[in-house]
Amino acid sequence: MAFTPTPASTSSNTTAVLIVNPELDLIAQAIAQAQEQLQAVMEAQYWEELMQQWMEKGWENWMKEKNTMVVLDKKLAVVVIGMKCQKVSFWISLVMFKF
Repeated sequence: MAFTPTPASTSSNTTAVLIVNPELDLIAQAIAQAQEQLQAVMEAQYWEELMQQWMEKGWENWMKEKNTMVVLDKKLAVVVIGMKCQKVSFWISLVMFKF
C-alpha cells in the first residue's frame, strides 16, 4: 500500500489577518520610551563613574607628589643636601683641575 500525504488544509486561498490592537501599540510605545530612558540613565552613570575614577586618580597622584615633598627631619635634610653639594663641588673641582 503506497503512502499518499494529504494536506492539512485543503483551502488554497488562506490569508493571515493581522489584527492591530491600539492598546498593544501604546504599550509597545511605552516600553520603547522606557528603554530609551534606561539607556540614557545607564550612559550618564557610566560617565559619572568614569569621571569619579579620574578625579580619584588625580587626587592620589597629587597626594603622592605632595608627600614626597614633606621633610620629617629638617636637620637630616640639611645634612643630606650639604653632602650632595659637596659631591657636586668635588666633581666640579676634578673636572676643572683635569683640564
